[in-house]
Amino acid sequence: TTRNIKFAVHLGDITNHDVAAEYQVASDAHFLLDDALQPYSMTIGNHDIFPSAQAYKRESLYPTYFGQDRYQGETFYGGAYDSSNMSNYTYFEAGGVKFMVVSLEFAPRKDVVTWANNVIKNNPDRRVIVATHCHMNNNAEHVTGCVDGYNLEGREGVDLWEELIQRHSNVIMSVSGHVQGVSYRQRTGNNGNVVHEILSDFQNEPVLGNGHALGNGWLRVLTFKPATNQISVESLSVEDGNCAIFANCRSTLYLSYNQATSPTATKHNQQNYTLSHNFALPAYAYKTSDILFKDRMANVQLTGQHYDPNVATAPNGNFVTVWEDDNDGNGVGQIYARGFDPDGNALFNQIA
Repeated sequence: TTRNIKFAVHLGDITNHDVAAEYQVASDAHFLLDDALQPYSMTIGNHDIFPSAQAYKRESLYPTYFGQDRYQGETFYGGAYDSSNMSNYTYFEAGGVKFMVVSLEFAPRKDVVTWANNVIKNNPDRRVIVATHCHMNNNAEHVTGCVDGYNLEGREGVDLWEELIQRHSNVIMSVSGHVQGVSYRQRTGNNGNVVHEILSDFQNEPVLGNGHALGNGWLRVLTFKPATNQISVESLSVEDGNCAIFANCRSTLYLSYNQATSPTATKHNQQNYTLSHNFALPAYAYKTSDILFKDRMANVQLTGQHYDPNVATAPNGNFVTVWEDDNDGNGVGQIYARGFDPDGNALFNQIA
């Protein structure tokens, strides 16, 4: 069946252990999309900054295979937070409607969230889909544990909702993975806009029902229907008909997906469903409800020896953080400073 696929969204965990052999397999697979001129977006999961004990460094081979240089010049590619391309934005159109996908690194840092807020503000004519690896759980609630569990500075699910997603009138959806299962939750943004939050993760589906957990080729297809103000969500496997994957040769889900407590039309674990969505785009608005932010790292360097920190706060809520850092290990620390607004956004670059 011809599906008229306009765009593909990756949700991270491109590899299992962030090694070259795994990235080469993934890169070759995505060259199929490149050669077919099929637009798509990429971002990282926790397995792409492996090992977990060193995830705080956010070091990865990802930029070597999926960095900015791979996508420069592509009409669907908008740009990235930095050259690593771990956080980026991309464009597509469907049914005469303009969309933008903002793909964010695993447990996004505050500087990345600041960047993403500005990207969305600068594209008020786009319906925005936020894609990140870890955001929703299989109970259709915002996930916890992706930041503190990996010793990162970053956003948990509710933090990303409060510090980014709910603030923009043109954000219509978030999509995420990481947690085995599927879930849907309808929420309302600060400007009264409906936001559909969708978890899609089939990683533990076992081959033949009792074999290795390989995911069995399951994915989600979202069909946007502006003429009828609907979005359909469908689960399917690209391995349908493969008798080495499915015991009866037909695509089968072997695991239970009914995890949501007291499911409703706006909170559930359904595999296939249709959403009502008004595609009329109101005048763009940005509104904060609470500027309390989870955390933020003052220093730009993610490694080093940071000590003797101090904070000075102005009456308007702006603040400056100072610290020492012996990042070259010679026993002599330099004094660094960086300033922020009450929302945690940097007011000036790190100075030494």
